[in-house]
Amino acid sequence: MAGENADQFIALEAVAGPDGNHYVENASNFLDIADRELVITKECEDPEKLLAWADDFYTDLASMQTMYGSISDGCITDNGDGTYSVNEPEDGASLDTEAWSNSLREFGPKYMSPEFYDKVSLPETQGDGIKLKEETAFEGVDAVFLF
Repeated sequence: MAGENADQFIALEAVAGPDGNHYVENASNFLDIADRELVITKECEDPEKLLAWADDFYTDLASMQTMYGSISDGCITDNGDGTYSVNEPEDGASLDTEAWSNSLREFGPKYMSPEFYDKVSLPETQGDGIKLKEETAFEGVDAVFLF
């Protein structure tokens, strides 16, 4: 897949997850570098430092800003108690449009643990807030039929 640059890469085994399994994502329709991938070339002088930098993207604070936009741009408010509020756009735009315009959104590195949204509040009338509200409406329901 690397073609004439194949000698610059070494294939490594997938990193073990917390349960000891090695997970590999397979997206056969992408034969190039796609989202959710990190490539380190042989020219990297300090791979450990690069990996530490990349690891910083997976904190709650960085993940939240990757998904919704930065605190400094007013997309998110730090409530000062370990919680955050995603703000509705002041210009009346859609929160989804705002997030796609001011963040890496789906294409950025992030990790949102199951407890993530215990620390982050979203407007219930827009974007992911609507989706989360709809999910809770079906908790405990075995089947939903939509016609």
